[in-house]
Amino acid sequence: MTSSIQRARLLIPLVIVACVQPANAFWRRCGGDCGCAATCETSCQPCQRTVMVPQTSYETRTITVVEYRPEERTRTYTVHRQVPETRTVEYTVTVPRYEQRTREVSYTVQRPVYETATRTINVVQCRPEERTQTYTVCRQVPETRSVEYTVTVPRQETRTREVKYTIQKPVMETKQVEYTVMIPRQETLQATRKVCRMVAETRTRTVCEDQGHWEEQTSQTAQTSQNSGNCGGGCGCATTQPCTQTCRVWVPKPVTREVQYTVMRPQMEEVPYEYTVTRCHPETRTRDVQVCRMVPEEQTKEVQYTVCVPEQKTMSRQVTEYRTVSEEKTRSFTVQVPYTVQKEIPYQVCRMVSEQKTREVPYTVCVPEQKTMTRQVTECRDVAEERTCTYTVRVPYTTEKQIQVPVCRLVPQTVTE
Repeated sequence: MTSSIQRARLLIPLVIVACVQPANAFWRRCGGDCGCAATCETSCQPCQRTVMVPQTSYETRTITVVEYRPEERTRTYTVHRQVPETRTVEYTVTVPRYEQRTREVSYTVQRPVYETATRTINVVQCRPEERTQTYTVCRQVPETRSVEYTVTVPRQETRTREVKYTIQKPVMETKQVEYTVMIPRQETLQATRKVCRMVAETRTRTVCEDQGHWEEQTSQTAQTSQNSGNCGGGCGCATTQPCTQTCRVWVPKPVTREVQYTVMRPQMEEVPYEYTVTRCHPETRTRDVQVCRMVPEEQTKEVQYTVCVPEQKTMSRQVTEYRTVSEEKTRSFTVQVPYTVQKEIPYQVCRMVSEQKTREVPYTVCVPEQKTMTRQVTECRDVAEERTCTYTVRVPYTTEKQIQVPVCRLVPQTVTE
């Protein structure tokens, strides 16, 4: 309606068709083109002209407008609800267990080893020599004497020493452990959904109608009848007679014509709406847990071991030595002239050799042992529920209204110049 009024206002400026003349030509003499009579006089007469003057009037017009009516509808939506569930969870802990074990310990002993060695000594030998002069003859006189010598003898000795070993000592500690729980929260979301609106639509289809009529038709058939009278034999004979039948028959007359019909066509449009959902947000929390930690601890203990200690001993043996006795003779004889010769002689040497030996030593060790324990844990399970809600939508419909519209028309009007 507003747009029609604005269009009407554009027509308000006057359209005046007038005859514009110069100021000195307002009064004209006769015989000009002002439309005066043919008779001329000394003075001029005024000239009349017709102009178009705008005139505004109001008319009633019918327009089509779209209005909305409220309509209640029902929809089904899904709501997620957190249902707590308690279940038993198994977890593993480490428990210390002491266990007796044995291990092999290496130790060193001194073992005597006898070896044959050689050494070089000076040996006096004699060679025969003939002389014819007075000479001194050396005669070997044996003498036996006792000689002392020192030997090394191994002796086993038991000693004690401290041995360091490490044990695992359990220490209980309180440790903070982080875990995550799901916290449900209500959130309002906006979305659009499609609404189906039925729109009337006129269509044309072709139908076939039977515009026939009823007719009566006659047909003849032969009919056989049994007579009970005497026909010469007196036993009854069969006779054939014509039979006329009248039937009413429908005579079809198919006629094809086009018929208009109205159908409701669905039209989809998007409508915004708000809905509430429950979402679970993770939240980190802390709790104290007892944890067993194995701490190494060093301890000492005394261990006995045997060592071989070399010991010096003095021993004696009988040694025969030859002493030279000189005698002078004055005859020819053969004498042995001594000379020194180096010889290698073998002898036994005792040498202590280190030897590694092993033995089993008992000790205690802390063995961590895994145990399975249970505890109750509560978790929230997401359960979906369907709910129904009623909402109101505004459904558009078309209606006709009458409004007053200003109309500008040009009306002829006579003016005098």
